[in-house]
Amino acid sequence: MLGLCICYYNYNYGSMLQAYATIKELEKRELSYQIIGYQKEKTIPFLVKNSFRIFNKTWVSEKKLLMQKKLSCMTNKKYAKNLKERNTYFSDFEKEFFEPYVRLCKGYHKLQEVVQDYDAILVGSDQMWSPSGLATNFYNLMFVPDKIKKISYASSFGVSKIPTYQKRRTKQYLSRIDYLSVRENRAAEIVNELTGRSALVAVDPTMLLSKEEWDEFSGTEKIVKEKYIFAYFLGTQKKQREEVEKLKAMTGLKIVTLRHLDEFVAEDENFGDFAPYKIGPKEFINLIKNAEYICTDSFHGSVFSSLFQKQFITFSRYKENTSVSKNSRIVSLLKNLGLEQRHFVGGDITTEMQKSIDYTVVEQRRKRMIENSKQFLNDALTKN
Repeated sequence: MLGLCICYYNYNYGSMLQAYATIKELEKRELSYQIIGYQKEKTIPFLVKNSFRIFNKTWVSEKKLLMQKKLSCMTNKKYAKNLKERNTYFSDFEKEFFEPYVRLCKGYHKLQEVVQDYDAILVGSDQMWSPSGLATNFYNLMFVPDKIKKISYASSFGVSKIPTYQKRRTKQYLSRIDYLSVRENRAAEIVNELTGRSALVAVDPTMLLSKEEWDEFSGTEKIVKEKYIFAYFLGTQKKQREEVEKLKAMTGLKIVTLRHLDEFVAEDENFGDFAPYKIGPKEFINLIKNAEYICTDSFHGSVFSSLFQKQFITFSRYKENTSVSKNSRIVSLLKNLGLEQRHFVGGDITTEMQKSIDYTVVEQRRKRMIENSKQFLNDALTKN
């Protein structure tokens, strides 16, 4: 029996789709698995231990974002209503694809107890190893005893630099993992810098499923009947919205967008011609595969844009000089697929968007990466 430590409960498209793809890949291999759901017990020792996270900039940034979102819901009834409507689609998806397989563990002691029932534990993908979550000792598999096989598939640190005070503990958990793969080039460099080990740069789980599989998953009926530009932004940069408006003026196409994803963005109330909220993971893929052009600052937005061979542009969500920047994952993805020119760093978007993409070369690169990733999984899941 394989135990999975995957991020299936975050109500965002990337997290849920990578978790879905992970279990679908395992089901193809006819493997028995359970998703380990860890519910922390907020005891005094736990709270004391986690209090040190107030010095972690990534954690502080994430909590600030969460608080702002809650405050926006309290003060803006329309936003709260729309968010609730979207979350219903996420909740339904979670109930259908994840909840039947979840084994809930309340408290760390329970976690250490149930892990004895598994032959191996797999963690991945997404930003499992963000510095903000180090203290929980869950996604780093520190709760797993030495005798049980530990596998990391395409795990990500989410940042390009590990805080100095976390390097010793990061090295400790990385050294315990038997089969080690990461999602970004920079993550592989971090692993090597801290441990001297080589980690495979594996594809995100969403890339393990074919275009045809995602096409079937997302349905045949178009959500938007006419041709459109799909704008999928997690960040708040006004300049990026202005670039999309330029593309609209050039093409004459309407803008379809998803508003207020990670936080409430007041300016977005007037951005886009159609902004639906009844959009779950399936509908999200539908919007991507049927778009004429895609503008995004999202890793998974870029993954699916390339998978469906779209004309797309990827913006940087973060300023490079910020300590919480997570741009490295997008840079790595585009570089590995030979799509560096789709990373918009300035210039005329109407010109950049029209540049042709040689998807024959992209698919050749993707195929090699997928083959290497699947071979990694073959070895990790079958060898003793």
